[in-house]
Amino acid sequence: MMKKFLSAVAIAALAASLYAGGAEAKRPPTKEQLEAQKEEQRLEAEQKLKERLIYLNKIANEGDMKAQFDLGRRYNVGDGVPEDFARAAAWYEKAAAQGSAAAQHNLAVLYDMGQGVARDDKRAAELYEKAAAQGSQSAQYNLGLFYDAGRGVTADKAKAVMWFEKAALQGNAEAQFAAANYYATGVGVKQDIAKAFEFYKKAADQGIAEAQFKVAMAYENGAGVVKDPKQATSWLGNAAEQGHPQAQYMLGKRYETGTAAEQDYELAAEWYKKAAAQGVAGARDDLVKLREFVQGYEAKAAQVLARAEKGDADSQFEMGRLYAKGQGVKQNNGMAAQWYLKAAESGHAEGMYYIATAYDAGRGIAPDVKKAAGWYQKAAEQGVSRAQFVIGQYYATGMAGYEKDFEKAAAWYERAAVQGNNNAQYDLGLLYLNGNGVEKSLIEAYFWFSVAMRGGYDTYGIARNSIAGSLTSEQIKDLRERIETWRPAVRKAQ
Repeated sequence: MMKKFLSAVAIAALAASLYAGGAEAKRPPTKEQLEAQKEEQRLEAEQKLKERLIYLNKIANEGDMKAQFDLGRRYNVGDGVPEDFARAAAWYEKAAAQGSAAAQHNLAVLYDMGQGVARDDKRAAELYEKAAAQGSQSAQYNLGLFYDAGRGVTADKAKAVMWFEKAALQGNAEAQFAAANYYATGVGVKQDIAKAFEFYKKAADQGIAEAQFKVAMAYENGAGVVKDPKQATSWLGNAAEQGHPQAQYMLGKRYETGTAAEQDYELAAEWYKKAAAQGVAGARDDLVKLREFVQGYEAKAAQVLARAEKGDADSQFEMGRLYAKGQGVKQNNGMAAQWYLKAAESGHAEGMYYIATAYDAGRGIAPDVKKAAGWYQKAAEQGVSRAQFVIGQYYATGMAGYEKDFEKAAAWYERAAVQGNNNAQYDLGLLYLNGNGVEKSLIEAYFWFSVAMRGGYDTYGIARNSIAGSLTSEQIKDLRERIETWRPAVRKAQ
């Protein structure tokens, strides 16, 4: 038993010894050891670089084009050797003479900048042209700049855009932007707004801030692309984030007004502040006005809300307008619809019309044509001319469950027309022109078309002028006196 016990103890001691040895082997290296390893690696890399440079010099002097270019590049940027533009130019010259497009381009840059060699636009242009002809996109872009400015070559806008486009099609972002500008203005090439947008978009996708701003403006105005305010806002955001001052200012406007962006006064103020810091005209004034506006409307909104919650119909309607515009409260179409509905149910005529439009468009509330029509009808009966015009349209077209009836359409159009609704005046004129629901009368058609023109719609004038030749001079004289003295009536409920 004693022997077995000792044997077990010996085994345990041996295991402990082995464990301790294993733990010792896994211990991480000390700081001194790590520093020694790094120094060893540095010396090894330094030796390899020396050997590499010796080898490169040997084969470069023997005429190896790639080695000549590599040595030129190293001296150009100080990679493993001291930066030395003169030596860089000498090695580039040798490689360029053998047809290296990269060496031709880099040597052209040195002549372009006057680094290591005397500045020589003509020599730079020659080298850019050689490299460009071999497909170097950077050389193609730079050559385009030379032709654009007439540096080292005769100025030629057509050649400039040709080289810009070649580089652009290879993905050069600056060339894409330059080509876009040419197509946008029609300088050196036939104007093509759609193609300009295409190149602006390519450059914008690669992060060119000015191109992103141009894309935003294209979406804003529908220039070369389908108009899309939300896309415009998105691209303004991209440009603004990169520090584009005008984009920052316009983005501030969007957040202030809630136009194609969720209204947010804090973000509006932030972008105005950034634009103002870059000297954008009006940004600082708009920032001050926004802060004053917010403070004033917040106080007003609180007062209106207090009255609205007590059941005051006018205040309920006003709360709807405040939420719709985001004045004193955060813009919210859903809350606007809720307050319009409260006002409408309290008998507020304008509230009836606005909740009808909300149901009609599904703005802040689930769309419901039947409910929209019901509230339009109620508002129309309360004398709201815009609602009367809608009811007239329903009868004229047979929409929203209304039976088509030109006589009823004419009656509703006339109610709206006498209150000054230009659309109703025009449509009433059409009914008189065609004798639909009323006795045909060119005189009445001429009268209502003329009155409708006060709204500034040119098409109404075209309609009026189309029948002028069918009236006598006496009739037109009488009509002019009638038109000059006509004034809209005060709203009246039915």
